Amino acid sequence: MLDIFSDEMRRDPYGLYGQMRNASPVFHAIQFLRGLLPQEKLKTFRQYGGIQAYPSRTKDADGVDFSTGSVGLGAVAPIFGALVRDYLNDHFDKEKNNFSRLGWHVALVGDAELDEGNVWEALGEEYTQRLSRVLWIVDLNRQSLDRVVPDGRAQRLREMFQVNGWRVIELKYGKQLEAAFRKPYGLKLRALIDEMSNEEYQSLLLQNGEAIRSQLIHFGGREKRPYCQPSQLKYCQNF
Repeated sequence: MLDIFSDEMRRDPYGLYGQMRNASPVFHAIQFLRGLLPQEKLKTFRQYGGIQAYPSRTKDADGVDFSTGSVGLGAVAPIFGALVRDYLNDHFDKEKNNFSRLGWHVALVGDAELDEGNVWEALGEEYTQRLSRVLWIVDLNRQSLDRVVPDGRAQRLREMFQVNGWRVIELKYGKQLEAAFRKPYGLKLRALIDEMSNEEYQSLLLQNGEAIRSQLIHFGGREKRPYCQPSQLKYCQNF
């Protein structure tokens, strides 16, 4: 979110952004740092008349582009906003309505929001599949308030987006983990994380480092050994 609301917004001042409701505290904190929200307002979070847990265009004073309620509304609103944007560009004077000034519509979405049926109804609409400058960032954190997220969720979501004409770019690991994977036994660590069920993954989130290391060491995983790069072959022989 820091990247979106700093570097990206400077590059695309005409962009509109919708964030998942769980990201509301981060959004309001960023708006404070940008000088768009008084400090005293931060203390009113979730209070009557204060800033909202679900970002709201009518109740928040720090520049919410799309109101984010439940049932996936925050996910699909940027899509239909982009549909209106492209309609206006197609039907009116393009010299006055320069397409280069029609910014991206970006939605930050949690994977649990994708359980809502209206999300896939929107993605399945013929005209939404023709839209340009629409980006969804899906935070696949394996968490849901309603259930334990089933295994294989990431693969199914990727396939469903692709079937509906979306280009999917998967970003699974950050710089720190990528650096750890390049160390001795790093490929084994990666294989353990990849093979871990959602229940096992969630059980580690509240553990300290020592407990996590112990569980990873004793995690059995699958019998198939992970692929070993030639440069790390000597570390893979004992797997």
